[in-house]
Amino acid sequence: PGATGHSLTSAPAIFDGVVAYQDPGSEVSAIYLVQPSRLAKAAAVAQEPGADIQDQPSLADGLIAFKQAYSGGSSFHVRLFSFTVAEDGTFSFQEVLDTGELSTTRNSDQFKPQVYGNRTSWTLVWEDDRGGTTGIHGYRSGGREFQVSSNTGAKNPAISEDLVVWEELVSGTYSIR
Repeated sequence: PGATGHSLTSAPAIFDGVVAYQDPGSEVSAIYLVQPSRLAKAAAVAQEPGADIQDQPSLADGLIAFKQAYSGGSSFHVRLFSFTVAEDGTFSFQEVLDTGELSTTRNSDQFKPQVYGNRTSWTLVWEDDRGGTTGIHGYRSGGREFQVSSNTGAKNPAISEDLVVWEELVSGTYSIR
């Protein structure tokens, strides 16, 4: 076991001393947060009924985004939570967004989220397979969804401030866009 105290962990993300990781060894594969500098016990992000896998965490200032699988992996949504850390090292969570609740994403899967910002002003981007092809979509605090790329083969988004980059298959070769 590393700093988390869990022996089966994967997909780490880190921001400002907070570590997020997936624990595939638990009954339900879940995302945990821990702040190793406080030696606090890891806290699981809320699981909802029917959800069976959480993975692909992304952290920003007081925010965690991750992919949530439902019904044995038959559908995927991106969920965004805000979190705070108390003086004793305990975490509190509040759901901010579930992409499965957006009318534009109900018949598609969303995965590989990346979040930038803080609890009051943030941007979330993800891969989205609506229309049968993978593209990059996003959502800004304040309630505005936007499309980054609808080109087939767009994947693996990353974000910093207002800049979004991703991989895209062009003439048989992946390029950064």
